Amino acid sequence: MNLIENISCAAARTQLDDYIAGNILPGDRRSVGTHLRSCSACREIFEAHWQMDRLLMLLPRTFPRETLANEILVRVDRADLRQRWIALAGSVVWGVLILWVLYSTWLGLQEGPLAEVINMVMNEPALLWRFPLEVIGAILENLPIFEFASIVILVSVGVWLLRRYLPGNMGPAPRSMREAT
Repeated sequence: MNLIENISCAAARTQLDDYIAGNILPGDRRSVGTHLRSCSACREIFEAHWQMDRLLMLLPRTFPRETLANEILVRVDRADLRQRWIALAGSVVWGVLILWVLYSTWLGLQEGPLAEVINMVMNEPALLWRFPLEVIGAILENLPIFEFASIVILVSVGVWLLRRYLPGNMGPAPRSMREAT
């Protein structure tokens, strides 16, 4: 460690930007100045920093237009609103698919052994309470596996979509919606 005037090279180098800008205490300014006069390595780094600072000052200053923040917020609101519409459309499509599978399954169940089990339970509801496991077993035994799996998968995906995209789960409403209410 090169120690000159109670300040090391590392300490001097960390204060170079403040030294150039004049944002340094007078005692520290003297220590850094003394160190720079006696340490050629730190002086080279200082001169490079000083040159870069002067070149940056020559660049024209530009400021964003006053409406930029509002324009960004409007675009964010539009993107959020578009995401909500896409989610709603997806949920509607899944709902229609679920209803279609349920309806086609119901039509297929109008005849056959499963229809007999359902009719028997509908005609004598006490069977469901006296023999619940047997009734459920008979229904599952006669329910075609494809329809059962389709119903479970579609209902699960539909519930997931609704939970994922309900407005309460998507964070705050867009600014334009908040201002309208």
